[in-house]
Amino acid sequence: MKQIFFGFLFLTLLIPGFFDDPIFVFASNTCYVDEKDGDEDGDGDKDDPFESIDDALDDGCEKIIVEKGAYSDNITINRNTIIEGKSRNDVTLSGDVAMKDGSKLKNVTVSGEGIDIASGADVEIKNVTIKNASIGINTTGNGKLTVKNALIYGNGKGMYIQKGKDVDITDTEIRDNNEEGIDIRANVDGEISGCMITHNGESGIEVILGKSELKIVNNSIKKNDASGIAMQYYKESSKIGAVKVKGNTITHNKDYGINCKVPSGGNPGVNYWSESTNMSSNKVYSNKDGQFSDTCFFSEETVSDATKTKKEQEKAHVEAAVKAQAQEQKKLAQEQKKLAQEKELADAEKRAADERVAAEQKKAKQEALRKKLQEEKNLQNKVNDDFAEVKELSNNNQIAWKKVEERFAFITFIIGPDYKEIAKIEKTLPIYEEKIASAKAIQAQITDDKISERINVQIQKIEKEQKILQLFIKEQKEEFSLLGWMFNREKKE
Repeated sequence: MKQIFFGFLFLTLLIPGFFDDPIFVFASNTCYVDEKDGDEDGDGDKDDPFESIDDALDDGCEKIIVEKGAYSDNITINRNTIIEGKSRNDVTLSGDVAMKDGSKLKNVTVSGEGIDIASGADVEIKNVTIKNASIGINTTGNGKLTVKNALIYGNGKGMYIQKGKDVDITDTEIRDNNEEGIDIRANVDGEISGCMITHNGESGIEVILGKSELKIVNNSIKKNDASGIAMQYYKESSKIGAVKVKGNTITHNKDYGINCKVPSGGNPGVNYWSESTNMSSNKVYSNKDGQFSDTCFFSEETVSDATKTKKEQEKAHVEAAVKAQAQEQKKLAQEQKKLAQEKELADAEKRAADERVAAEQKKAKQEALRKKLQEEKNLQNKVNDDFAEVKELSNNNQIAWKKVEERFAFITFIIGPDYKEIAKIEKTLPIYEEKIASAKAIQAQITDDKISERINVQIQKIEKEQKILQLFIKEQKEEFSLLGWMFNREKKE
């Protein structure tokens, strides 16, 4: 340790500026960037800002305040780093923008290249305009994407939320993109709320339902060139989703208000769409091809519920139930005569069928009981064999124990206890442990309380004997001997 210290001290004296190397300099918490008044040799202070955002990132700044101007850097926002523009409309980033875990982007316009989110990253985008990119926001993998009060327009695709992402998209305007406003893959969770999603070249929201737990609430989705919401099924993501669609206004879209599509083929079944969605309190009207696509196979009740409040739904359900009950009573009355004529024959057939089922069940139960008894008998035999082996070990250990105790005290004082016999006992301890574990595993499979209790008694007996042997070995090893004392003394010296 002293050699390392003096070697390090020698380096500091021999190499001037050794501690000026960037690895020994801690970056300031907040840096400033100004493309107009900054200097390529600036230190990032407010009075001496960096000229480019990339310089601030290279310096390891945790928060970067960007003054008005146009910045063409290709930037990757480091982990837990904040980039905040002075004014959303006056700070433009025209290069590639990538975001790592924990990063935040605020009060800027991103033009031309869009924003790429690293796989697994939790990021926040707030008060940001994103335009003129092939994809406005592109995510990969898991992590959480938070978007608040953003404007996303004039892109190829507004947002592309890939499989596994968690989203919180609120108070955001997504308009005039050439493709979907928001394209959501399978297994995406979170919420889209309070957003204006309009005039997009395809659907306002396109979502694969499989394994998604998503809330689409209180949005205005209108005047898109395809459907307002296009729900999709893919064979590779076929599990039921849980997508809540509530309180949205979905209107004047060129296809359907809500559409159900199977782009790559497959058969989701007629109930897939209704089981994967929960719709209420929406305003769905004036969509060109209709409000709900027939391919959704929504029942009249589902379609009706989609535009009703919870209270209205409950009232409609009660009315429907009363109507259905009246229809059923009428039908029953009409069939009463026919049922009376067929009843005797049906009862006879039922009795015969019940008797066959009962006989088969009885036979199956007896066979299951026989197998269970045989299995438990085999398990009990296994335990008995293990206990017999332990008993034999116990007898041998008693012999070894006796030899250790019968050793002359003088010999023990001179050279110590009989380590050979102690070793024999110690060697059996893992076997005790193994047999205890095996017996407990078998006991867990036994349903007969009496057999289980007998096994438990044996386990306790073995555990008790094991502890006694462990204590005996410990005491013998700690026994004083002159030879041991001399050996330990020589070893210390």
